[in-house]
Amino acid sequence: LALDGEMQAIAVNGARQRAPELQAHGGTLSIDLARTTADNQAVRFGKKTGSGTPDEDGSLPTDPANPGQPLELVLDGSGLKRTGLQAIRINTNGRISVDQGHRVELAEAGALTLKGGEIAVDGQIRSLAGTVNLETRVIGGSRASGAISLGERASIDTSGGWNNDRPAASSGVNRYDGRPLRIDGGSVAVRAEGDVTVAAGSRIDVSGGANRRTDGTIKAGNAGSIALEAAAVGGSDLALAGNLMGYAVVGGRGGSLSLTSDQAVLGVDDTLFVDGGPV
Repeated sequence: LALDGEMQAIAVNGARQRAPELQAHGGTLSIDLARTTADNQAVRFGKKTGSGTPDEDGSLPTDPANPGQPLELVLDGSGLKRTGLQAIRINTNGRISVDQGHRVELAEAGALTLKGGEIAVDGQIRSLAGTVNLETRVIGGSRASGAISLGERASIDTSGGWNNDRPAASSGVNRYDGRPLRIDGGSVAVRAEGDVTVAAGSRIDVSGGANRRTDGTIKAGNAGSIALEAAAVGGSDLALAGNLMGYAVVGGRGGSLSLTSDQAVLGVDDTLFVDGGPV
């Protein structure tokens, strides 16, 4: 698959449709590259290098790093938000990656589901109050490791938003915020048929936001959930050195954390959650 065209799937909401249950939803993009066990086209979020233009006979150039397979599918994650797409699902037997320094930004409350043979996130994924699901499975004969990794500069952020409907007089703003109220944190779920690595310096944030209402009171949002699972049939490791954040302001509920592996070792010391705070 080569995808170079522009997509539009925008839904329009009125000024009175601020609550999540009143919001119209944007469109859905579903890409399935795993039609057979022999299909292993890689997917990369980043800037395109080289040409993915079909040859004269209509076939795609082959991937030198993945013999017998088409050139990787490259998607510009920085442009996804303006398409209006609310749900994006990508399924492949090959590798899925997010380049370092690249930002995958979805529409508010967007849902991103990535399923592949292995997944490496070295950039940023942001979906305000959204949902991010990363999952791997290993197909017989595949060279994929089943691992999911977050590099040292990676982040996945589904934290809730902040709305101010009563700005201070000194700000010079004389009207309420008016943006949709997405104050609850979202969810991040990682499930690998291989090792899961969350490197030092990386961050997963499902914190709640808040809304300052017109009468001056604060409505706190609840934080969301983080689930990390290393579930290879023959055993796999879960290495957690990054920051996990699930904060909520007073009146809101803190987030939840689920860790699953073939062996769990829990210890409490002075460094536990110092950087990320309690989840």
